[in-house]
Amino acid sequence: AETPWLPAEHVDLAQSWSADTEQLTVGQPITRTLVLIADGLTSAQLPALAPQIPLPEGLKDYPEQPSLSDQHAAAGITGTRQEKTAIIATRPGSYILPELRIPWWNSKTNRQEFASIAQQRIQVVAAEVEESNAQPVPESETGNEASTESATPAAPPAPAATRWGEHVPWRWLSLFLGLGWLTTLAAWWRLSHRARSGTRQASTRPSAPPDLREATREVRQAFAERDPNRARQALLAWGAAAWPDAAPTGLGELAARCDGETRRTILELHRSLYSREAGDWSAYPVWQHLPPTAEPGTGTPNPAAPHGPIAPLNP
Repeated sequence: AETPWLPAEHVDLAQSWSADTEQLTVGQPITRTLVLIADGLTSAQLPALAPQIPLPEGLKDYPEQPSLSDQHAAAGITGTRQEKTAIIATRPGSYILPELRIPWWNSKTNRQEFASIAQQRIQVVAAEVEESNAQPVPESETGNEASTESATPAAPPAPAATRWGEHVPWRWLSLFLGLGWLTTLAAWWRLSHRARSGTRQASTRPSAPPDLREATREVRQAFAERDPNRARQALLAWGAAAWPDAAPTGLGELAARCDGETRRTILELHRSLYSREAGDWSAYPVWQHLPPTAEPGTGTPNPAAPHGPIAPLNP
């Protein structure tokens, strides 16, 4: 296939998985998400990613429609292409997905570079088959039991008066238990009715908007502790507070709304969650350089927000 010509200032490529690739079973779907971000190119100029990764025999892929978006800023345009593909294994085994390499031309240094994702191993085991615990009874044993029972004479039935007298206490006990059950049912209905009424009243109250300052503080704390999972949750919480009507669903989408070192740091954090060869994502104070927040109720960047770095928070 012809190599696409991608002259750009910077290109980033990242991936994520919806489940652990080392613990899959036959027939279990797993979603692979690929994100390609390029400074100086529109999303329409970016190449398709999933078709460049041939799957080994035993794996089937079901790609979704790609998501394309463009971000306009003073420095230029940034294009983002996101592709999601569901992969299902038809038999157990160990599968290797080949490396993905996207060549691009660095317009700043005038040389060719590559955005790449290392090869990925997928481990699949056979699905467990539930076995019935019931053991069939041999016909010979069944026949012997039947013949034994038929040979043994049945005991004469007890008089009717005696049988009725034995069951009289149980009838009163059953009546008492039935009345208790009805009382419990009535109490449960009153409590559930009251709880539903309280839920309806609570649902009518407007929920408080996310606290942007607290979210920024959480991002700083997560970076200070170098905890990648906490940093991911903190950044997504910050995105939900900054864009309440259009919150980013992943780090790739959040990185597409940032630029420069901030975006590269978020993508480096994204890689560290799925690769052992990630760099030091916690060295850059990303919380001081997050983009301008969204205007409440619009989901779009607030033009009145400051475009410089966010001032550090007091400890």
